[in-house]
Amino acid sequence: MILERHKSLLLPMAFTPGSPTHPAYGAGHATVAGACVTILKAYFKTFSKTADRTVVPTPFNTLFERLEPGGETIRPYGKPDPIKGYVTGTAENGDWGRIPLAKSVFNELTIEGELNKLAENVAMGRSMGGVHWRTDNARSLMLGEAIAAEILADITADVNEKPEFTFRTFGRKADGEPAIVRIAHGRIHVDDVLHDTHTSSLL
Repeated sequence: MILERHKSLLLPMAFTPGSPTHPAYGAGHATVAGACVTILKAYFKTFSKTADRTVVPTPFNTLFERLEPGGETIRPYGKPDPIKGYVTGTAENGDWGRIPLAKSVFNELTIEGELNKLAENVAMGRSMGGVHWRTDNARSLMLGEAIAAEILADITADVNEKPEFTFRTFGRKADGEPAIVRIAHGRIHVDDVLHDTHTSSLL
């Protein structure tokens, strides 16, 4: 039927100009999303470790509740409004729009999880448009992550304050958990193993 009508077995494109002529990998949107979200994960405290080295992701609802050493909130204008969570869909009355998340569901959200979802949504949007394959997006997120790690390593070596950054990777190890990246003194450590900063150490 499709072959007879359109003379093709290919699915129709969402973009009328058709597929771009450049290679599918690396996906530009996914690479940029991976780099930007990695920088955000490095700047925010997205996880902590317990005494037995168990990793505990930071809940999203504590984003503005942490205190600085002086006892002041991280926002300079007083106590912030509480963060609320929503999902888009059809409400019980049939209206389409934002539906407040149940508190039990909202309390399960983490800062890292929300940032990862943001990156994934940007990347996968190009697959839905028919411009990239899913594998392009998954690998390009990690490509952006590696680029961001190089930028962060340069920052730790260049500025006087000598900051350190930690974040967890998009990719997963054999046990299903992400690797922990620590960047300090111009060096990238992945799960406490030093990697050469002049190669794609996270790919």
